[in-house]
Amino acid sequence: MADYSLEALGHVVKRLRREKGLTQEELGHAAEYGKGAGVSISRLENGRLEPTDKFAGIAHALGLSVYELRARAAHETAALQTASADGARTHDVRVAAILHASERRRQLAPALDAFNDARQVAETNFLMKLRNAATLVVDAPPHDETHLGQGSEAPSDEAEAEASFQLRFTQYGVSKALAEPDGGAAAGGVVGGAAAYLAFTEAVALGTAPLGASIPRLDAASAALNGLRAAMGVGRSARVVGPGGGVNLLTAVAAGAVVATIIERQAAAKHKRKAQESAAKLDAAEAEIAANQPNVEALLDVIPRATELLEYIAVHASHALTRWGGLIGDDPVGWVKLSRTEQQSYDDFVAVAAAQLSVASIDFQELATSRGSDLEQATALADQILIQSRRAITTRV
Repeated sequence: MADYSLEALGHVVKRLRREKGLTQEELGHAAEYGKGAGVSISRLENGRLEPTDKFAGIAHALGLSVYELRARAAHETAALQTASADGARTHDVRVAAILHASERRRQLAPALDAFNDARQVAETNFLMKLRNAATLVVDAPPHDETHLGQGSEAPSDEAEAEASFQLRFTQYGVSKALAEPDGGAAAGGVVGGAAAYLAFTEAVALGTAPLGASIPRLDAASAALNGLRAAMGVGRSARVVGPGGGVNLLTAVAAGAVVATIIERQAAAKHKRKAQESAAKLDAAEAEIAANQPNVEALLDVIPRATELLEYIAVHASHALTRWGGLIGDDPVGWVKLSRTEQQSYDDFVAVAAAQLSVASIDFQELATSRGSDLEQATALADQILIQSRRAITTRV
């Protein structure tokens, strides 16, 4: 029997991973977890997965031997057992833990601000530039909707399958919107396809319009696109990333701001209060924070990763698009006149746009309000969207 608990091992792995500057996905791949590597490490760090045959790979990736990692996990187990014993946690330790949790909540506001800034810059630098460039390409073929239900490989879990479907569906919608027959310079200006593209990207990223109404000439695809909003949880995201959305999100998860004020005052004047009254307030504060601290941690993991991807698109994808635009020139050009390399670049930009929209549409509201297994599922889906979007983006630009 192991001389450590899974909870303690998870704490140690998470702490060492962050010290090494590794993401969950990077550590998972280093340990050879394969598909769903980031999800596996997330489960391990939350005490829900025994690494078994991957233990040595995890230890090596963290710069330790198997013995050293086991020893640290055993030490952490003893510390956790001591901390959880009745009366073992001192007043100062409990106050420090509550203040730490409150500080984590305060980090949500700047994280959301950074995400919103990155989203807006990426929209301007890439999505709109792609719209302008695509108006010069005549008769670009849209993606075939018959492949929407077919991934390149069988998914290993439900979250991976759902994220894959979202990416393919969004990529299909982008290609259809850009390929609208009335668009492009050959049809007399930036109308039709450009308008459809704007409507589509707005509907997906902000949840402001029904997709079927936004793109009325998608014929057989209209019914399928009508379901994209529901499939992607678009409307819920908009309340978070739209104007004032951050306030709603913080309200959902940061009710502890009041608790923080109470505890800070208590910490400053604790010796003037009765021990019984102090303990009761600490109990109440801990209970309130425990109710939604998992939501806070999930958001503080997902939001910065989403922000980083959007910033990458705003810089690297934008530069690649500019170079491609320089190759095709400023005049309308037929699809068949483009070289295979230029056609592939166009398709790559459509895929990057789909990944960008999928990242921008991650359902932060669900991460903020779900509990238990629902939160685990929401976190796994967000993680898969980020993993698959990163792969789609970095392999193309």
